[in-house]
Amino acid sequence: MTHTILPNIYREAKERLFTEMASVKHVALTTDCWTSISKESYMTVTVHYVSEKQKMISHVLNTIQLEERHTSENLAAQLMKLDLNLTGTSDWNLTGKIADFFPIHAKCRYIVTYFNQSSIATTKLHALCTGPKSKLTKDVSTRWN
Repeated sequence: MTHTILPNIYREAKERLFTEMASVKHVALTTDCWTSISKESYMTVTVHYVSEKQKMISHVLNTIQLEERHTSENLAAQLMKLDLNLTGTSDWNLTGKIADFFPIHAKCRYIVTYFNQSSIATTKLHALCTGPKSKLTKDVSTRWN
């Protein structure tokens, strides 16, 4: 079963995902790292995009075992080793689809700073919003190891 049925199921699911991803114009990648109870370290790479029906879609592309610390340098090196077509060589075909996050991040930080420094702007923002309201937060730098 593990040598025939599961590989076939994986191959079929990957083909369906590849077909779906062919029409996607922009994606975001995230990673999640953790250590198991048995002290084995892993990283999962997930692709996110908005469908034609304006629905957020997420798919796990790969999970690998890590043998080094979860530093940004080590994670970047592992990402480059994965067959995600970040450079145009694999079947995931993500070349040109990954948006440049840093300009968007900088604009968001500017907007949050503006509202956090202006009580008048915050009052107007809350008046426009429906549903629960909370304080805007820039970002939280977290380092686990």
